[in-house]
Formats: sequence, C-alpha cells, structure tokens
Amino acid sequence: EGLYWALTSLLGAQNYTTRMDGIQNEWLLAQPRDMRRNASDLVDLLEDNDKFAWLPRKLPDGNYPLNQLPAAQVNEIKDLAIYIVVAAALGIALCIGCCVWCCRHRAWLHREHTEDEKEKIVQMKSRRTLNASSSNIGMSLPSDRKLTRASSAYTRSSQTSTAGGSSLPSK
Repeated sequence: EGLYWALTSLLGAQNYTTRMDGIQNEWLLAQPRDMRRNASDLVDLLEDNDKFAWLPRKLPDGNYPLNQLPAAQVNEIKDLAIYIVVAAALGIALCIGCCVWCCRHRAWLHREHTEDEKEKIVQMKSRRTLNASSSNIGMSLPSDRKLTRASSAYTRSSQTSTAGGSSLPSK
C-alpha cells in the first residue's frame, strides 16, 4: 500500500486539496515536491527505469488515440467493429421482418372472413385442441375426413364439460 501511495503521489494523483485533506490520516506526502524533499530514496527507486521499467510514468488521461496502438491491434479493433455493425444490422432486419409478419398475420386474422375461411379457422383451432389433448391422454387423432365432425363435437363437449368431467366427445 505504501508503494501505491508513493507512486500515485509522485505522479500527481493525490495532488489536490480535497484529496490531501481526505488522506492526511493515511499519507502525508501527497504532493510530488513533498515526496522529492522527504523521501528522495523512494523517489529514486520508483524512477529507476532500468530496474522498474514496468512502473507507470504518467497518469492515464482517458485519451487513447488509435495511431499510438500497434497496427495489428488497430486492425483487430476495426474487424470487431465491422462484426458488431453486421450483427446489429441482422438483428434489426430480423426484428423488422417479425414485426411485418405479425402485422400482416394480425390483419388477416381480424379482417372479415368468407364462410370457407371461417370453417378453415375453426378446423385449425380444433386440430390444435385435439393435438394438445391427444398428447395428454394418448388417443390417436381422427383422419382429416372425420376431423370436421369430430372437431365440432369435441368443441361442443369441451365447452359443456365440468371441471371434474371428461373433455372427450361422447359417442
């Protein structure tokens, strides 16, 4: 922790009034001039580039221009940006496609239907209901020719059945 305080003080990270007031019970050498005057041996150690080249020499400022990065790293960043843009475009296209399909589907469902279309809708709903109930009780579905008669009987019996009664059509 002492090295942290010494290095950040030397780099000027602790060199402002509110910070110095806040840390005075932990560290008294918050300014670089205090470090150089009162801990010159420690300053010499921290500034020895031969032994400690890995220590930072300046504080980060948040500006990291791409021209200071190696070319390979810049290319990786550009490639990643392209992948992100393509993925975002595909996601947006998928959302728009789903919205268009849903709107068309809803418009078709809510328009005025012919009698043939109404019969087909009833048959589709009946098939869904029969498929769901047959998977639960293990019965086989009737053939398509019998589906119209069976679906109307099934719909009537399931609407009139009680909570404890059977949902299968009676014969």
